[in-house]
Amino acid sequence: MMATASITLILSMGAIIVAGLALGWAMMRDYQSYVLPNKASLAIIFSFLLYAGLNFTIPVFLSALGIAALCFLMTFGLFMTGQFGAGDVKLLSALALWAGPSLIMPLVMITALAGGFLATFFIIGGHLSRARLCSSNPDSPICHKSVQPVQKLPYGLAIGFAGLYVLAQHAFALMA
Repeated sequence: MMATASITLILSMGAIIVAGLALGWAMMRDYQSYVLPNKASLAIIFSFLLYAGLNFTIPVFLSALGIAALCFLMTFGLFMTGQFGAGDVKLLSALALWAGPSLIMPLVMITALAGGFLATFFIIGGHLSRARLCSSNPDSPICHKSVQPVQKLPYGLAIGFAGLYVLAQHAFALMA
């Protein structure tokens, strides 16, 4: 019985680690190229299936699946209106599996807060870059154009920070 519990713990922590690594990779790729790889979302989903198979009852699993489906429908609406990228929809929905009913609100709230910080950082960073360029080269064409709002954010970073919180909660629960 003790060996089974140890194997379950090891496999469960392994699933969390795989999900965390996939999430870190997705965050890096989104920052570098504004692309969230489908493979990262799939790795997060498959690691969840392993974790859930080891730790969840069927009703708990089904409730997590329902939360993820609801998250997908809502974020797909944001995608259809151009406010969210397809990769963001897939990543957030995959993480909603891990969040389930008990962690969906922290996932959404941390994503929103991190997204606000991210937007602020990009806006300030853009203004500073423009000011630096214009101070050294005032004849540059960019210095004579009006400031354009930020069009794109690597929102996978915000989603990723929230996802890391959710994964950490699962790791802490296993260690308790």
